[in-house]
Amino acid sequence: MLDLRAAVWKRTQVLQNNVGVVQHLGDDRFPGGSLPDYIAQQLADLLNGRDARTLGIKTTDIRLSIPGARIDENRAAVISATTGFVAAPMIGLLSTMERNKTASAVLCVSVDGKDYLGNDGRLFALGAEGELRSSLASAIKKLRDNFASGTVTSSPACERGWEGGQARRP
Repeated sequence: MLDLRAAVWKRTQVLQNNVGVVQHLGDDRFPGGSLPDYIAQQLADLLNGRDARTLGIKTTDIRLSIPGARIDENRAAVISATTGFVAAPMIGLLSTMERNKTASAVLCVSVDGKDYLGNDGRLFALGAEGELRSSLASAIKKLRDNFASGTVTSSPACERGWEGGQARRP
């Protein structure tokens, strides 16, 4: 298995931007500390059935977005050691009155040189942990379905420089 993602996308980040707060989910939030291993496990039966030679993880962009929220700079760097997907600084932000909170997952893998995509996005009011898990599960299902049916993608989400993916070309 090849992990083609830029290093910055391999760890959980909680970022303030001009719209609100975004949490990007990294490997550190997964049991064993490896999102690529999780994806490979989810695809294992299909990969074995096709005698696939190479699996490349190109994009793992799994995020919560909470518009209108602000984070306390003193807590921004603290990532909880719990097994949940939601990082500690985000927990206090989930009660914001903004209604357009989203959970989304975009996964792009390359199998023997062909790109396959799985994605999902959803609005939520409460229950960010459950919504993030559901979005990831739905993206994995779409990825499996696309691989099983041979539906390749030309999505920009699989290209270098796309957020959550590979480093830009120099």
